[in-house]
Amino acid sequence: VGVPGGAYIGCDAGPALGPGETVAVETCYSCGDLPFTPNCGDPGGGGNVAWFETVGDGTTYTAAVCATGFTPGMRVYRGNCATMHCVADAPADACGAGVTWCTHPGIEYHIVMYGNGPVTCGAVEVSLASDGTPCP
Repeated sequence: VGVPGGAYIGCDAGPALGPGETVAVETCYSCGDLPFTPNCGDPGGGGNVAWFETVGDGTTYTAAVCATGFTPGMRVYRGNCATMHCVADAPADACGAGVTWCTHPGIEYHIVMYGNGPVTCGAVEVSLASDGTPCP
């Protein structure tokens, strides 16, 4: 699924992403706020961001990113945009960076991909997978 630039800049405006799906976006036309929470690990990030939304089904999800022209990082939050809690994060990696977390059925999760380094935007694909096994 392709998403035009600028259509995914807010926490609650990101495209839906379900297990087995990949979304391709161009982040050079976006900007937005990257929340920094004390319990999120990697303090890096900034520049252009792209948000995606998913709903848990009680299995373990893995969100992965592959970018062209810049180095991305990822974070996953749960809760609404005003009171998000960090669930997982991944350090910057040009292709293959991913975050894995145990989902709860019906809970909304916000996945944010952010630019890190001297270049903070470019083409990116974000994919989501589920292992299909119920979380403990």
